Amino acid sequence: MIKINTYSQLQSERHRLKLLLETHKIIIKEDAAMLRATIKPATDALNVIGKFTSRDRNNPLLNLGVDFGVDLIVRKLILGRAGWISKLIVPFIVKNFSSNIFSENKKFGFLNKLFR
Repeated sequence: MIKINTYSQLQSERHRLKLLLETHKIIIKEDAAMLRATIKPATDALNVIGKFTSRDRNNPLLNLGVDFGVDLIVRKLILGRAGWISKLIVPFIVKNFSSNIFSENKKFGFLNKLFR
């Protein structure tokens, strides 16, 4: 502990502590950025898994179209001769994933690209 006797010593100590605080703030920000970069692959993997397990509920009309298309194409045509477990699980996963993909790509004119 530093013993402060004069006002100028107090000011210099205060200035030193402010600089030390700024240095620590910079170090903490760099560490947080490095931690974010380190765990980015794991968060990306969890986001993809989340797309398979949950639906995007922002556009119910889009979800209705996805449901109809998946039921028609996947359940009736592709899995026509598959077992009942496959007919339950695969369309569920495909509906969730395609709902998320279509909602992400609706800004980019996905249907326009599809019809070209």
